[in-house]
Order: sequence, then C-alpha cells, then structure tokens
Amino acid sequence: MRPPGKSPLTIPSAVSGPERANSGPEPTRSPWLGLSGTLIESRAQIGERGCNMKPQPIIPLRVYDDMEAAQRFLVDVFGFKQGRLDRDPSGRPVHAEVSNGDSVIWIHRVAPEHGLVSARSLPAQPGGLVVFVEDVDAHYHHARSGGATIDSPPADQAYGQREYSARDPEGNLWYFATRR
Repeated sequence: MRPPGKSPLTIPSAVSGPERANSGPEPTRSPWLGLSGTLIESRAQIGERGCNMKPQPIIPLRVYDDMEAAQRFLVDVFGFKQGRLDRDPSGRPVHAEVSNGDSVIWIHRVAPEHGLVSARSLPAQPGGLVVFVEDVDAHYHHARSGGATIDSPPADQAYGQREYSARDPEGNLWYFATRR
C-alpha cells in the first residue's frame, strides 16, 4: 500500500539501454521501497498500476540453460504465474520471472563469468525451494502428469506440513507443501 501523499515514480531499472529492448515499459517504483532505488523489485510485485504489495526482501534465483523452457515448465507444470521475460537486442533471454502469491522467483541464464551454472551440470543439489500451495495432493498429481520428476510423493511431516519433492527438467529441487 502506498503511504498517503506519495505517488509512484519511474526510476531506471537494473537493465537499461539496448539490454531493455523488447522488455516493455520501465516498471513503476515508489521512493519509499528501497534505499535510493537500490532495492530491485519485479513487475510481479509492483503490478501494472503501481505498488500493490510490500517489497519482497529476499528473491530466490534459479539458473537455467533454457530460460524460456524453464519459465513455461514452472507455469504449466508447477502452477506458477508467468512474469516478465526480458531479452537483449539479439533476442536472447536475459531475465525472467515467475510468481506464487506475493513471492517472485527470478530465472537467470547460465553465466559462467558469474559462477552461475544449471543444476543439470552439478552432481547433487545443495538445497531446494519450498513452495506452499493450497492442496499439495492435487498439486502433486498435476505436476506428475505434467512431466515433473518426482523425488518423493506427498507425506505428512513431523514438523506440521504435508509435502512432496520434485525436480524440474534441469534438475532443480522443489518442495511443495501444505501446512496442517
């Protein structure tokens, strides 16, 4: 919610100039959300009409060889809402997003110069992301029928939730859960 008397303003995004080609209009940002505009927000958080939710203090990042295919899979199979897909002037994807409720996940390209590699190039995963859903059993059946690799079926956990684990086509580990 916008503080009284404040109106949204447009400040430069992290990607500007030729790199913003084909990415659409600059996102609307509010001056009270970050320190001198340093807090990077996504259109999924800001919305088309200005700020409509609190900024997300931590944004998970997943790295993929094929960002477009990853975004499609996450939307079609895991049920995320599709967010932006930014391209460089040559048409190559450079940034993408998906969201679940008020939370956004950034999808990044493989970038060895930054030490970012696809999960498929690793022998194991150091962790995963936990995503809360309305009905974990229905989510499981949808993901399984959509082609997700299932590591473990839904099960009640001693810590008060029912969850299952799955992997996307590049091997990233995901946990989907419903609190009990």
